[in-house]
Amino acid sequence: MRSRVLPMAMLFTLSMAMAGCYPMMIARELFKEQEWSDNYARYPGTECSEPRLIDGDVNIPVGVSRQIIISFPKKFTIHKIILRNINVKDFIVYTSLGENEWKEIVKVKGNRKKTVELRVFTHTDKLMFRLGETWEDKLIPGQVSRDVIFIHPNIQLGVPKVAEIEIYGFKEKEKTGEELIF
Repeated sequence: MRSRVLPMAMLFTLSMAMAGCYPMMIARELFKEQEWSDNYARYPGTECSEPRLIDGDVNIPVGVSRQIIISFPKKFTIHKIILRNINVKDFIVYTSLGENEWKEIVKVKGNRKKTVELRVFTHTDKLMFRLGETWEDKLIPGQVSRDVIFIHPNIQLGVPKVAEIEIYGFKEKEKTGEELIF
């Protein structure tokens, strides 16, 4: 009887060890860290309404208009947007749904950072940035009038400044010979 117990125990232990390894291998493959793609804003053929924002110079902020559109030569799946060296408090990012159709994908209010990293998910060939308040906006006291009961202050808008916009997706895994379907 002892001669049967040892092989059975070894077989049981081996099968449990193998069963435990297989799910771990699957979990490692499913949850392994993905690498970021190259910056899509620097992709050949990409155009920006403010070309200095995609030139690679992250150190010198430039005064920009309150609306920036970046057009790609093809559709990309975008997962991360970085705005570097900015003075903008509030802004909204839109993705293109087609000709003159936009959908809001992220809104930032009360930003106090010089670099903003946004995690998004969109598949598009155009992004639009609408810039709102800046750190240099000034509140100017209003004038008292006999005709008006309330005093309405005026806002002197500052110039939005951005040094660089970077746009990333995930690197696509290269297919091996076993994964190719003919």
